[in-house]
Amino acid sequence: MKKLKDLLVGVADTDVDVDVTGISVRAQKTEPGNLFVCLKGSEYDGHDFALNAQMLGAVAVVSEHKTECSLPEIIVPDARRAYAIISKNYFDNASDKLKIVAVTGTNGKTSTVEILSKMLEEAGVTVGTIGTLGARYAGKTVKTDMTTPDPYDMHRLFAKMQKAGVETVVMEVSAHAICLEKMSGVVSDVAIFTNVTPDHLDYFKDMKTYADVKKSYFSKKTTKFAVLNADDVTGRELIEEADVPSVSYGLENPSDVFAINVEHTDEGTNFVVNLFDDVFRVKTHLHGLHNVRNVLAAMTAAKVLGVKKECMLAALDKLESISGRFEIVVSGGAKIVVDFAHTPDGLKNLLESARELCTGRLWAIFGCGGDRDRTKRPVMGQIASELADRIVLTSDNPRSEQPPKIIEEILAGADPKKCVMTTDRRAAIDFVLENLAPGDVAVFAGKGAENYMEIAGVKHPYNDMKEILQKIRSKTC
Repeated sequence: MKKLKDLLVGVADTDVDVDVTGISVRAQKTEPGNLFVCLKGSEYDGHDFALNAQMLGAVAVVSEHKTECSLPEIIVPDARRAYAIISKNYFDNASDKLKIVAVTGTNGKTSTVEILSKMLEEAGVTVGTIGTLGARYAGKTVKTDMTTPDPYDMHRLFAKMQKAGVETVVMEVSAHAICLEKMSGVVSDVAIFTNVTPDHLDYFKDMKTYADVKKSYFSKKTTKFAVLNADDVTGRELIEEADVPSVSYGLENPSDVFAINVEHTDEGTNFVVNLFDDVFRVKTHLHGLHNVRNVLAAMTAAKVLGVKKECMLAALDKLESISGRFEIVVSGGAKIVVDFAHTPDGLKNLLESARELCTGRLWAIFGCGGDRDRTKRPVMGQIASELADRIVLTSDNPRSEQPPKIIEEILAGADPKKCVMTTDRRAAIDFVLENLAPGDVAVFAGKGAENYMEIAGVKHPYNDMKEILQKIRSKTC
């Protein structure tokens, strides 16, 4: 139970003195004593449902303009920003008692979070993580619906982590989260920028808008310190423009932290790092130049956070793989790779890295998500055609779209002579396993560690790695 006045600190002044039992943003889920916050969405406007919330027992409303309800109404200029700060206040500002490291960018967020969290743990820091793989702390894993949870869920997680003794939270911050003000009221101690490449253009419409949203996070109101990728165009702009202290990392451009002498092996990727003029050799079990950059980002942030290089190296030695990120299975002399890559740049990096392990044919097995950016479909088809020898186009969360139509749009940019098509991803696995030869590498892209296939609004149980392992076992029995 909280007082409304206390929840509105940093949002608005009010003379209304009522007890609040919780916060609601969905009228149909409002419970007696709730504060109802009116949010505008792409299809519905919460202001139209304030009266419904009142009928279900709401005691006050936060809105951007007057509604039909007769409850005490607090008018604010930005209801989403208000919702974030109210949620923070509701959970006693737990995020202020934690050290927050935010990782944002199109690709590499999950891997960077995982690598950095292991380095911090090796240094004796009690860590919590939030991202695509869920929220993890104190030996628990909590499923999350989004990369960056909505404010109420996020601050509830912060409170639980703080109560469990977590000292530092390393979390993914998506472009949607920035745009929708989910992080308002939370000032991260360190913010890492990985890259900006085409994605989510169904929502942001153009690359400039998308990049500007990412860039907007690197300001004094949201972070204290920035770690920036000097190899990315937007990263270089941030190096020049960001109004917070920053350091840089990279492979191709001048930076504070960089790698040379990169070597690719079957066991992983090795290189020599210059970490703020401390030069030493690094051995990892991770594959690809994109993971070299992820490691550099993590090492740079770890150094800023006071982690010794011995702890960094020990963490990398123990980190065999990251769930759903370039996970490898060997079968019959061929390698099978499962990865989350679902953008043009991600697929390009993935296939280039897989080629380093390939002495036979390189297979690309992927689809594109339904109800998402359609412009990337032919581009990914073209990338696969340029880099792979064989292509299997299949389903990847078609949602409300027809899978054959999605495949047709990918095929528009692909070489049809290289392609086989099936809307059944399990059938795609069967086909590939039947046709793999020693030395081949088969890359299953797009699903990663996801444990569902979303079709027509229903999430059906499905996981690439589990399906592949099950079929390999059945073949060998």
